[in-house]
Amino acid sequence: VLGDENLKSICVHCALLCHLNIAGCSSVTSAGVYAIAQNRTSLLSLNISQVTQADARAVRAVLSQCRQLEQLAMNGLSRATDASFVGAFSSRGDAAPRAPAVLRELSLIKCPKITDEAVSYMVQRLPGLVTLKLSLCELVSDEAVILLAQCCRDLRTLGLARNPSGEGDI
Repeated sequence: VLGDENLKSICVHCALLCHLNIAGCSSVTSAGVYAIAQNRTSLLSLNISQVTQADARAVRAVLSQCRQLEQLAMNGLSRATDASFVGAFSSRGDAAPRAPAVLRELSLIKCPKITDEAVSYMVQRLPGLVTLKLSLCELVSDEAVILLAQCCRDLRTLGLARNPSGEGDI
């Protein structure tokens, strides 16, 4: 079973690691996600879906430290909040917002605490998004969807399905 210590070892010793999928690893906590943020800053894709013990601060660490991320999936993270995004893209003393330079695909399916505030923050700082999945994010309103349409001109895939299977993304 993958836990925090084994994950940290992988992150420290696998220097060429570009893609990491730890979806559903129930023994991984925020400490393990922090290890990713601290030791694998050059990751291109990361899937931390269903890592239910990861909190908003750990997600924020990934967003602010893993600057090469092109794809991020965090589906089913019940502890991910707007605070995961707000403040993630600027560093101490840096007035300009910072975001993963190439983040193009973001999946937040079934993140029940994500609201319009996070969506607004994302669209302002991630204008190059081509895929955004917000299915079953019940606190995301029509106003946020309108903002997405206005700001994310490169968007190719938008998931807003409300059915439990998450199918039907447009």
